[in-house]
Amino acid sequence: MTEQTGSTLDTARALHQAGKLDAAEDAYRSYIADYEDDAEAHHLLGLVLHGKGEPEAAESVIAKAVALNPRAASFRFNHGILLEAVGRYQDAVTAYRFAHALQPDNTMALNTLATMYAKIGELQLAEKTLREALEIKPIAPELVLNLAEVVLEPGQLERLDEARDLLAPLLETMPHFMAAQALMARALSRSDQKASEKLIRSVVKRDPKNLRFRKTLTQLLYQWDRFADTALAAQDVLDKSPFEVDTLTLLAAAKLRTGEEQYAVDLMSRADRLDHDGLSKTSARRNALWAAGLHRVGRTDDGTFLTALDRTVSYEALSPPLGFGKLDSFNEQISTEILKQPRHAPTSALSPGPAI
Repeated sequence: MTEQTGSTLDTARALHQAGKLDAAEDAYRSYIADYEDDAEAHHLLGLVLHGKGEPEAAESVIAKAVALNPRAASFRFNHGILLEAVGRYQDAVTAYRFAHALQPDNTMALNTLATMYAKIGELQLAEKTLREALEIKPIAPELVLNLAEVVLEPGQLERLDEARDLLAPLLETMPHFMAAQALMARALSRSDQKASEKLIRSVVKRDPKNLRFRKTLTQLLYQWDRFADTALAAQDVLDKSPFEVDTLTLLAAAKLRTGEEQYAVDLMSRADRLDHDGLSKTSARRNALWAAGLHRVGRTDDGTFLTALDRTVSYEALSPPLGFGKLDSFNEQISTEILKQPRHAPTSALSPGPAI
């Protein structure tokens, strides 16, 4: 490489580091026009495009970098991030696995791989990967948090004590770690409701802008059958973020339990219109929660119940490892009686179920 060539690439890097992304893109492209086999230049151009909010273009460019240098762990890792950003989750898992294979002691790669496994419902693989990372780096708050999150995944209520035992040492060394406190509130939700509520409310008070903490409070209140309080907490979340479909579903379920059935159906219809995930794990959980709510108030012979049930069971058929019992986010399990409901046309629908 000549001195002039090096300066051209250095100039592009300097522009990139200064945040001048348009100029950096031009400089990288100019360099690549002359040196199209430079893997690092493609990689850096991909990062610029990602920074500009162009994930599809960035993924294509970094894929080229990977093809030119398939043994670069950083290329594989960043390619995984971009594949995840464009919704190619299985391909992202493959990229993260390559990154891990190239750098076996890189706990960041393991943590990201585990997070991806959890996103696609592969909880056993997520847990195995996180435990492998913790063997490399035993005292790593982010790894402990993510492992506790997996253990607390809905449908695993028998593991609440295990989650508590994971979080307790972390909170001994970091007693004011709010993310850990919020998870501990979930871990205590069955064994010590009073302590659980005190903990989550203290976290919300200390960080009132954190919607995740407020959503946790809403979920716990619903779990404790405090439906009026659930509605207030859910509305508080929606005032700040109107498009939270999970919270809309919780509010609908709470209103259903307090007798406001038509309002509940209207809320659920709104949530369905906002949910673009289709037959995803999140969408299935929402519909499972809604089916459970309708079941509990005896409305199992109407269109909204059958639609929600169809969506839940359809997702389970597509992703058997998740298991139907793990789809209800905020109750112990949906009664198995739901699965035995006769599949016939509704006779007294509250309102027609929204189309998928």
